[in-house]
Amino acid sequence: MKRIMNLLIVSVFTATIFVGCSANTNIIPSVNTIGNSSGNLHSGGTVAQQGDWIYYNKFPSGGLYKVKIDGTGKIKLNDDSAFAINVVGDWIYYHNDTGDAGSYKVKTD
Repeated sequence: MKRIMNLLIVSVFTATIFVGCSANTNIIPSVNTIGNSSGNLHSGGTVAQQGDWIYYNKFPSGGLYKVKIDGTGKIKLNDDSAFAINVVGDWIYYHNDTGDAGSYKVKTD
């Protein structure tokens, strides 16, 4: 009886540890809710990702672009020299260092 109880306790403990674990921990959410990482922003924040899209500042000419992860669908969003790029929901937030310098937001589409 003691052996069965020990087996039951070990089984419950093991199941408790693995509840909520996922086989793929590298899943990127389709919509950002908290924005860019502090490490990326500290390095200038010239690239951000949301879902299947990468948003970036094209060097050296400038311009805010988006492209699909597989390299297709490249679209120029504007001519700004975008830094501190942050994508949350349907909006891209960034700082422009040229022309009318300041912080801006633009729709992802």
